[in-house]
Amino acid sequence: MCAKLSDADVAAVRDTIEAALGFIESGNVEQWLQCWTEDGVSMPPGTPAIQGRAQLEAFIREWLNQ
Repeated sequence: MCAKLSDADVAAVRDTIEAALGFIESGNVEQWLQCWTEDGVSMPPGTPAIQGRAQLEAFIREWLNQ
């Protein structure tokens, strides 16, 4: 069973997501990467899971250049 997140935790997650989206919209990859832990995992649709900052950076730089 999962523990329920506190309202403060939910707000912190929302704030981080909002900040990360803003960094991507502005093309600020370095700041976007700071929103991730060293072992963070992203699972974009239609692609294999991307794990760790090095893979995340490579993925987002390629995505931004398309």
